[in-house]
Amino acid sequence: SDLRSDVNSVVGCCAGGKVTIGTIVDKTSASWWNTSGNKCNMMALNPNNAQHAVYTHGAFTGQSVDGGKTWESMNHSGIYHIGIDRQGKVYTGAEAGAFEAKPCGKANHGVPCSWQALYGQRVQRRTNRTVNRVPHDYQRISLDFGGSVAFPSDQGLFVKAPGDELRLIAATGNMSNNIALSPAVSAGDGPGKEYIVTAAWDWAPLASWDGGAHWPSWQIPADGAGAGCIGEGGGAFAMGKSNHVLVMHKHNILHSSHGGKNLSRFVPPGGAVVFGPAYAIKAGSLTAEPTGAVYAPLFRSPMPFDELADKAITCQPSELKFDLGVMTTNYSCLAAFDLGVEYGWYKGSNYGVWRVTDKHCHVCELQGNSSTWKFEDVKGAWSYVLKQSSQQEQIDNFIRKFDQNGDGRLDPHDFRATQDEEPDDEDEEDEEDEEDEEDEE
Repeated sequence: SDLRSDVNSVVGCCAGGKVTIGTIVDKTSASWWNTSGNKCNMMALNPNNAQHAVYTHGAFTGQSVDGGKTWESMNHSGIYHIGIDRQGKVYTGAEAGAFEAKPCGKANHGVPCSWQALYGQRVQRRTNRTVNRVPHDYQRISLDFGGSVAFPSDQGLFVKAPGDELRLIAATGNMSNNIALSPAVSAGDGPGKEYIVTAAWDWAPLASWDGGAHWPSWQIPADGAGAGCIGEGGGAFAMGKSNHVLVMHKHNILHSSHGGKNLSRFVPPGGAVVFGPAYAIKAGSLTAEPTGAVYAPLFRSPMPFDELADKAITCQPSELKFDLGVMTTNYSCLAAFDLGVEYGWYKGSNYGVWRVTDKHCHVCELQGNSSTWKFEDVKGAWSYVLKQSSQQEQIDNFIRKFDQNGDGRLDPHDFRATQDEEPDDEDEEDEEDEEDEEDEE
């Protein structure tokens, strides 16, 4: 800032993850000082005013107009990159989008800071619908880009238009920048109309309904629910010549019996992560047609039950909440009991029991502390006691996250309501950068 031959030339950086400003002393050295111990991810100086500095850290964007002596909030969160152009305008960029700040703060009569979203625009081929998009995976802010400001993104290069225009110029035109991950090809509607679904880096799964000639993904009602919840990464998996398709990433499992159209969603409980499915093939099938059985490794938190072998309680009629029917194994009973408890289906239930004699899975609500319950010795029986104090909060948080109609339980319509929404995970690259800074500290 104020780059001249005298000592007024100033530089700044996030040294050791903290806001640091230096005054140039001579051609080889500067006098550095830490302004306040504030942590930062990115910092910028006004090229025309050495007193004006800004920085970002997590949910905070700070601004100083006195050379870093004092700082004020710019009311802007969820961002990472920041810059000030030669006109003194402040810009930010991150996965949430690119933004421009209106003049604000102490230097502008204390006006509260507000931000304008910059957006890209596309027109859908099949619907002719204009879509304005703010979120992008912006990786940098390029100042002095042809007399303007540019935002490089995983999806392309976007340039700020002259004047007050908020629509960004797509320097890459209609070209998309995507890396296809594990595409699934299905028979679809026949030759020339095969369905292709692929997870992508970047931004979310893509779909073609005409053998790859066009990639509209999920646009019209006939396409059904889309796969926005998958986000970046993951994979799509086909099954022989059938139209059965899975799209999976982290805790999201999407299934379609129509080549990727009309996807339905399942979220396993316990903070589970599932990936790498394999399916059983019909005997003698030359095209690897599925039987219907699918297997995948699952990693989750410990089950919220104490599991007691060869112990049982006979629930009284007033205590028996549900008879889940005959289940051939005790762990099938445990899985069904767990799903119902963690989805809020079995309110108040705190005990499940399976007996090898009749193989029924009973779900009960017993009174008092489990330490006072009277268990009987029953060979081959299994009892499952809910750990109320340590697990109930985790279960309640899981239900609150996905329950859309407030009935305290999770049903297909709850998962469908947010199926097309992009995940709220932080940008992985930015997250890794922050972790590296914390490690250095």
